[in-house]
Amino acid sequence: MRNKKKKNPLGRFIKQTQYLLNMKLKTHYVYILIFIIILIGFFSLVYKTTIIIDNWSEEFTYKNKHDWESDWKNFEAKDYLVEWYDKYYVLYENINSNFSMGEREYFLGKVTKNESRKCNSIDYYKKAIDEFEDKQLIYEIMYFLSLECDYETKDYESILLNIDEKSKSVIYKILFSQGDFKIEPYKLKRNRINISDNFSRIILGSSYIKIDNNTIIGTQIERVIRDWASNIINVYPQDFKNIISYGEGDNLIRAVNGNSAKIIPLTSTIIIYSKGKWYAPDENGIFRFEVLHDKANYPTNKCYGNICLIIDTHGISSLVSQSIQNNVSLVIGCGDYTDKMTAAQYLAERGIDVFFPADRFIGDVINYQGSGILLGTAPIRNNIIGNQSIEIDKNELIIVQDNYEPYLGQYYDSPKRYFKELERIIPLNAKYVITSSNQTNLVIEQANLMNSKIIGVRIWTEYDYTSLRKWLLENSNNRAILFHSGLYPYAQDLFDEFPNQTSFGDTKPVFK
Repeated sequence: MRNKKKKNPLGRFIKQTQYLLNMKLKTHYVYILIFIIILIGFFSLVYKTTIIIDNWSEEFTYKNKHDWESDWKNFEAKDYLVEWYDKYYVLYENINSNFSMGEREYFLGKVTKNESRKCNSIDYYKKAIDEFEDKQLIYEIMYFLSLECDYETKDYESILLNIDEKSKSVIYKILFSQGDFKIEPYKLKRNRINISDNFSRIILGSSYIKIDNNTIIGTQIERVIRDWASNIINVYPQDFKNIISYGEGDNLIRAVNGNSAKIIPLTSTIIIYSKGKWYAPDENGIFRFEVLHDKANYPTNKCYGNICLIIDTHGISSLVSQSIQNNVSLVIGCGDYTDKMTAAQYLAERGIDVFFPADRFIGDVINYQGSGILLGTAPIRNNIIGNQSIEIDKNELIIVQDNYEPYLGQYYDSPKRYFKELERIIPLNAKYVITSSNQTNLVIEQANLMNSKIIGVRIWTEYDYTSLRKWLLENSNNRAILFHSGLYPYAQDLFDEFPNQTSFGDTKPVFK
């Protein structure tokens, strides 16, 4: 008696599939097809929400998907900072508030992976509610900290729902309901330039921003109000007394220079993580502007999985919504990334001026659209930023600095980036010289060899400064365009000493 064949449902399915397709498929191909279908089904269950953006979708999950441990494992300064904040912070800093202690305990708990210490910091924040007139940031911190530590959030939700800020109101309503965030990355736009065929000169440096008593200045927090990497987290942003005297802070001090312009710290930006990128919102709560990973990973950020509250904002990308909400006329922040320039253009389109002394990607916004003025590294005097022009003959040889090093040397490629973008508009007689950090002198040597009187360089170190200063003193026809130099002390000295020989990468070059 014959043994009955065992039923094989999968085999039957394969045969039926082959028949229906009317194709001679080999069995293992169909197995692969089935595996792919199962795999797609599995991954479709991983994400809790899908955000539709035009004709494509952007996945987002509220749960702990982001690998924070991986982000922090190579953080070189961690041991030093832990020692400082743990042993010396209370001794040497002006610790006069519960907010300061809350920031310290949260910081140490986060970087040392001490969950108890991190979560217990909420006790200090609760006590800090009565320390400041503007309490919104405190409530936002306690809400995010409660999410992190699985505490009850209802009390904070009822308060945050009444925030008088459109972007935040939209975001919190979505967050409280675990709804879908909208992500629509913004794109740069440029005007066409109508240039006469017989133009003979390029004028750089005529753009300017004037600051008066009616100017409302919105500023990033890092390097202006606080700086966690330099042991300054004891300041409540809305209650600041002093401005940091380096970086963007130094530029702000120079720009205001004693007048009564109003300064608004732009803090507490909510960012979300999706498909490998972090995004900050516009004034309507739509996430449009990429925020770099290192800024999203600041140890002072309060994070729940793939959504963070940034206290120490850094970069124009994270300042858009608050700038518009506060009706600022000038924004000051970092501009060393493409999306920071995208955000700057977005603000300029709405009539807001933007000043970013760190201007590595200023070339991206040459001839941008918008009535607001965009300025990178530029001279500052008499409450005016910019307004120091030089002329270049269209056939004149320009020696331009370039660099292929990683961080921190990468910023020496800023001159190349600007002039390459300018070359997309007009033909230039430019030669690019690749240097390492602290080698601006090599650009000068090449200029001397080729009898060039105009160079584009970055000034970071004292040696860069002394090399350029010596060259400018040698001949009054020698001229330099400075890039990504405004954060450091030497650029302003050069602008002041050589007003007719130094200028900056103008976003609105003039062709005559």
